[in-house]
Amino acid sequence: MSPIKESSAEYSIEELEGQLYALVGKKKASFAKQAKKEKKFTKIPIEEKNDEPKAYNGVFERYLGK
Repeated sequence: MSPIKESSAEYSIEELEGQLYALVGKKKASFAKQAKKEKKFTKIPIEEKNDEPKAYNGVFERYLGK
């Protein structure tokens, strides 16, 4: 900042703003790679049914009482 203050009379306002934004940007810039956040999953048990398929999807058994 002090070099810019010393030579501020030589530059226009727009040039000074550009230089100050560049300095602030350099200080705030972070070039370190951000660690990836791991996604957490909840496992839900699922029962596997091995039922044999019924003829006509069980319509006859349901309505005829078999």
